[in-house]
Amino acid sequence: MSFTSYLVKPFDYSHENIFFREFSNKLEKSLESNKGRSVLVGNLSVNGHQLDAVFISSGKIIVIDFKDYEGTLKFSEQNPWKLTTSNGELIYVAGGARQRNPYQQLQAYRFSLIDFLKNNNDDLVGDSVTRPKWYYTSSLVFFQRPIKFNSSQIPGKISRYFFVTDEKNGIDKIKDIQSNGLNLTDNQINLILRALDIRDENILSNFDFKQEKFGDGKDISRISLVNRLLENTKGTDSERVIEYYRTIINLEKHKEPKTLNVHKFRIDEKQALTNYRLDISKSDHFYSSFVKNKQERFPKDLFIGIDLTLEGMSKTLFQTVIPSSEFSQSVYDIDINDFEIFDQSFQDINLTEDVIEELKTGVNSVETFEEKVNLLEEVLDTKISPSDTFSVGLCETGFYSAQLLSELKGLKGKISESELTRQFILKEPISKNEENILKYFTPITKLNTSQEEAVKKSFKRNLSVVTGPPGTGKSQLVQNIISNAIMNDLSCLFVSKNNRAVDNVVERIGEVLTEPYLLRFGSKKEIQEKTIPKLKEFVNNKNKGNFENKERELNLVLDGIQKINRRIDFLEEEIKRIPSLNHEISQLSRKITTLKEELKLWKDGLDSHLRTFFIDQHLKISLPKIQAKKLFDQAKRVNSSGLYKFFFNLFWKKSFFIELEKLNDKQSNAISEHIESIAPYIQVGKDEIKVALKNVSYLFELEKLSKDVKAKNNEFHAELKPLSEDLSKKGSELKKLEKDKIKYLEEIKGLKDKLIEAGVTALNLKINQNLRNQTTTAVQGFADQLPINVYRTNDLIKLKNNYTEILKDYKITCLTNLSVKNSVPLQNEVYDLLVIDEASQCDIASAIPLIYRAKRVVIIGDPLQLKHITSVQKAEEELLLNKLSLKTKGLSYCKDSLYDYAYKMANLSGIETDFLAFHYRCHPEIINFSNEHFYQKHLGQTMEVATTPDQFGKDSGMFWIDVKGDMARNRNINLAEVDCIVDLVKKLRIKEPNSSIGIVTPFKHQYQEIFKKIDYETKQVVKVDTVHKFQGDEKDIMIFSLVITPSATKGKSWFVNANYHLLNVGITRARGKLYIVGDNQYCSSLVEKNEKTPLALLANYTKDINKLILN
Repeated sequence: MSFTSYLVKPFDYSHENIFFREFSNKLEKSLESNKGRSVLVGNLSVNGHQLDAVFISSGKIIVIDFKDYEGTLKFSEQNPWKLTTSNGELIYVAGGARQRNPYQQLQAYRFSLIDFLKNNNDDLVGDSVTRPKWYYTSSLVFFQRPIKFNSSQIPGKISRYFFVTDEKNGIDKIKDIQSNGLNLTDNQINLILRALDIRDENILSNFDFKQEKFGDGKDISRISLVNRLLENTKGTDSERVIEYYRTIINLEKHKEPKTLNVHKFRIDEKQALTNYRLDISKSDHFYSSFVKNKQERFPKDLFIGIDLTLEGMSKTLFQTVIPSSEFSQSVYDIDINDFEIFDQSFQDINLTEDVIEELKTGVNSVETFEEKVNLLEEVLDTKISPSDTFSVGLCETGFYSAQLLSELKGLKGKISESELTRQFILKEPISKNEENILKYFTPITKLNTSQEEAVKKSFKRNLSVVTGPPGTGKSQLVQNIISNAIMNDLSCLFVSKNNRAVDNVVERIGEVLTEPYLLRFGSKKEIQEKTIPKLKEFVNNKNKGNFENKERELNLVLDGIQKINRRIDFLEEEIKRIPSLNHEISQLSRKITTLKEELKLWKDGLDSHLRTFFIDQHLKISLPKIQAKKLFDQAKRVNSSGLYKFFFNLFWKKSFFIELEKLNDKQSNAISEHIESIAPYIQVGKDEIKVALKNVSYLFELEKLSKDVKAKNNEFHAELKPLSEDLSKKGSELKKLEKDKIKYLEEIKGLKDKLIEAGVTALNLKINQNLRNQTTTAVQGFADQLPINVYRTNDLIKLKNNYTEILKDYKITCLTNLSVKNSVPLQNEVYDLLVIDEASQCDIASAIPLIYRAKRVVIIGDPLQLKHITSVQKAEEELLLNKLSLKTKGLSYCKDSLYDYAYKMANLSGIETDFLAFHYRCHPEIINFSNEHFYQKHLGQTMEVATTPDQFGKDSGMFWIDVKGDMARNRNINLAEVDCIVDLVKKLRIKEPNSSIGIVTPFKHQYQEIFKKIDYETKQVVKVDTVHKFQGDEKDIMIFSLVITPSATKGKSWFVNANYHLLNVGITRARGKLYIVGDNQYCSSLVEKNEKTPLALLANYTKDINKLILN
């Protein structure tokens, strides 16, 4: 027996590598007596799928996936597998990647491998006569611990190729699987290994794994916090969805605590940390604070953290929270497997936000506390040791989460009031309401075709989704949606999670307004210091009579706008006819060509004399019917009756032949000659009557043929004539339109300039009239109730009435998601239109109360920008979905941003999404990279670059400054890059004093080091920050510090490459110049799965455009 075990690369966690080695050893031992070659390949990638293992031997190819569970298992084809542990707890065994369960996961892996083998079939046959039947490949779920499982649960059609086993029976199961369709030779097995790129260096014995233990590693499902926060699993679908989002936000709330009155509690070594009873009364001082806290109106929650030793320091790295609603005792049962990362401790040791996010994502993907610690050790490249204390304190959770929880709670039982909200949260198709509520289209800025279409569609659809890559004019889009809402007496709520995005729109619209109008809400402090004074200022101005009646002027401007729009519509429709006419002409030409080909084919098939006589020469057969019929009948009778023939010869023969001669003489010469050659009426030496009968018969036959030929010919020409006339007409129209197109375009350009001018004038006149009509009582009443903090029924009714009254004339409200509860009452469809910008950064839950307030919604975002961050684990979310019976709804708070969700909803509803297709910000060299390697690759769409190199001047574009440095081991710093950047900034400030400059990096430590090194004056004018903080900003010149070097751990480069959103955001902040500072040679060498990584592509791109600068 020849057995070889391969490992393409180590598994992510130590225990996985150790298990694989142990499994390999057991398998090798069991196969000692077998003949032929057998191989086990671990952790390999096939067609984009990462497979735990594949076992290949004569008679079998088995795809294997390892699961680290124990208990009683229940199989399902479609739903998650349920597993009951030995202590009676219920957990779910999920599949990998996006698969719902291990069966679906292994099916995807199996088919992926089969496809690979089929595609390489010719190279894998080798010297064998028979071709292997690859579809006999099997799949096996291998549980690393004992399970109880009835294999009869697997349907028969599946059980032929899908198996489930555990560590006790696994080896025997592998040996039992056999198929005659896969009787592979040793040579064929070697050929398969070669096709999979498995080499000698992948042999398992080349790897050295050290076992690391922490705790007892017991696998307990972390469900306690979810169970505690989940209030109700019953109700309608919409009520359960709201409960799902409410619980999700509550989980977020309890995972980011602010700790107070922290005390240390020594761990009792006699207790298992997975089932630990913590008695807080053992600390008199803390317990007295705890009891006092319970008596507060709004008591704080109980924070419990576990301390570990990191780099010689004791740190609270993991935490859990006991909600105040559960305070009833001094003893609390805890399980360290349920503990989450405690962000504050990692911030205290200066880890960057992106690394913390990487840690949180990784921790959320594993089950046991041991695995969490192993992951921290791997990512942080340091040893973490257990400590002997818990940190216990009181904690306050985020105010924003509390606000959102209150809003979601207020929606319970109300979703049915809003069809849009109900359809949106239940993932039902959104009603395709194409009613156009836009009476006047009044742009206030220049708009390209994609922007204009997106503005108009915003007022026609219940849901609009707009994809807006960097620099494509999202702000102009929002400005024009808002201005058109005002002009058409429609209320609009504009929201973004980003204050800068809201301020940008408010400021830009404010530049064209003569009177402050947009209501801008923010924090309670901003409302008190800015919004309320603004409303009171309006009340004073109104009382002073400052708003004149300008209705007549407004109507005149609106009439002019309507005329301009009608003329533009006409001209644009005329221009649109050009491609339409081209298409019609092309179709007509094809039809005519086809008909002519059919006509020619028909003519070519005719006898030559028929075509010559009746088509080319248009001849006719002259055949008097009565005379010809009489001759035919007489000749036929003579031929059949001897008596009649006697009398015929005696009395009628002469006259008969005279008439027959006349009949033949009536034909044209050409036809006569033809008849003479085929059926003459006289032939010497032959029966003259038979000859005559043949002659007359042929004349009848020829006459019929002439009619048929002429009819068919006329039919062809009758069909061709109108087509030819239509082609000529459309050709003339097209020629005229193409001649007039340039003139029309020039006219449209001039009209649109006039339309913008008229739009701004009309907007200010309209606002004046709105403010003139606004009642001061409602405005004053609403201002008095801000920030909104009312709970009594009468006060709520008054608030809603005041706000409804205000919206009749104060049409626009602008705010962030965080400030909506303090600013706008929770009222169904109070707004005609909701616009949410930067939706890629927004979570779904916070958008639901906003959508409830609106009749239509516009979602604007870019899926290739940085997304919202969540501390909720996938396992928690899946548990929650199962408990609420929502698994089939396809909800994924953890995975989907609001943009992602809305985009899927648009597709589900058959609603076309809009893509802002013109880019106006960056130098072509800068945006072309993102265009090709991010937007084309991931979205299948590219922007049309409207910028040119000339507009940015000389020495502009993208540059790579090649710096060979070292990345510090304990901090994400590259001092060589820091020195280069400090020097570069000095030179740039001297050379280009009027240009704005920004410095960005993926790592917080590097940002801090650069900021520390630049001088005080530079700090005042140059922005330095991480990529996460720079999103939404832009500068004339950007410097991008990559930091990573060959001396860094592989995880650092993997982090940047895997999060290509970071690169896209960092690159597209620059308008005219982008300096990338890093090790070009190292970045060029970064390859994953035989493909160049984004960093490698970027490094090569700068070389291709000859912009590599040696430092």
